[in-house]
Amino acid sequence: MHTVKVIGGGTELDEGRDGKKLLRIRITAEVDGVRSEYTITYGRRGADNATVVTPRRGPAPPTAERQTPRDSQP
Repeated sequence: MHTVKVIGGGTELDEGRDGKKLLRIRITAEVDGVRSEYTITYGRRGADNATVVTPRRGPAPPTAERQTPRDSQP
């Protein structure tokens, strides 16, 4: 059993490199006494407009900085 305490967070709607909208959810949480920041980015990609989720742990990047999903080519 883990103890999770959500300290803060928020959301923002951003525009990706391809012009499609991205939803970023930022969460600051304490898990078993260790505080971390998490960012989850939801977006759509490809011809079929499939939903893609990119989790990231660590300091949240500035809005202008873009993340490349692990399975895509830079």
